[in-house]
Amino acid sequence: MTKKIIAAASIAGVLVLGAGAFALGAFMNTPATADEDYKTVNGLIENLKVGRYYRVNGTKDEYIEVYNDGTLQFFGFDYLKEVTELNSDYVASLDESGYAEFVDSYRDLVDFWNGRNYYWLSEYVKSIHLDDEKPEPGQLAGRAGHCLSYTDENTIKFDDNHIYKFDE
Repeated sequence: MTKKIIAAASIAGVLVLGAGAFALGAFMNTPATADEDYKTVNGLIENLKVGRYYRVNGTKDEYIEVYNDGTLQFFGFDYLKEVTELNSDYVASLDESGYAEFVDSYRDLVDFWNGRNYYWLSEYVKSIHLDDEKPEPGQLAGRAGHCLSYTDENTIKFDDNHIYKFDE
């Protein structure tokens, strides 16, 4: 009789431990499942399509090229022109040397937007982060920099006037 009690207790113990391990495994997997559900519900994508995204209502020379090495580059985009138009009243008030200083103050940003930059996608919002240096693994989270956004897997936005659509 004692052997039967021990056997029954052993089986019950194994079942309880098994059920506990199963429950713990399911619990530990929940964040990954929830994360994927969050991405799907919010329209987040894992990667940009490699190829050209042409500017809506632009010319054939205005596009963003996305490369398979995790970089992208603007073509036909004049960042200095955009900044000048945004500050048109101020720029109009400048003399020649003041304008030269204004242009010089934006030189690094003009070079950035004209260059080929590394990109990575946010895990939480529809943004594309850019940097001229390749970030090391694990460095992405706290990195500040320049950003674009996307509305879906085929559309990249610089702003409301610079929207680019994928065209193989």
